[in-house]
Amino acid sequence: MKSAFNCFTCLGFLLFFGGGFLIAAGFLGGWGIGSVGIGSAVLFIGLVLIILQFRLANQWNKVVGVIKSHERISIQEAGGKSGVSPDRVRNIIYEAISAGDLAGTLEGDTFSRMKAITTTHSTESAKVLVICPYCGGKTEQGLAKCQKCGADL
Repeated sequence: MKSAFNCFTCLGFLLFFGGGFLIAAGFLGGWGIGSVGIGSAVLFIGLVLIILQFRLANQWNKVVGVIKSHERISIQEAGGKSGVSPDRVRNIIYEAISAGDLAGTLEGDTFSRMKAITTTHSTESAKVLVICPYCGGKTEQGLAKCQKCGADL
């Protein structure tokens, strides 16, 4: 999941509170009507930044969630299920792949997830057989007596 809190959100909050301070200073501190106008503009810009970042994070999370629930999905289908435009879906897919949130490939207009690859390693041991000098029987190496005649090896 992508968080909406980043440097742009922090900047938005700073502008929002700074604009509020300028408005309050204009009314209460006698700074004049100019600071109220500038404060209102700064407050508005901060609010727009905050809303935009939350909206972008929400779109990202919807698109990535829809894509992760399918092995293969077209951009059109992902856009329809998430309510995000196909162009924005394509950009989110590329960003999510580069950020490591999605593993897969985008071929044409279809995203295909990579399946988890599991590897197993097996160790096999070969049995070495020794031929008994007395009876010619085959016995595993390391045994003290022949398995066929019982002679000492």
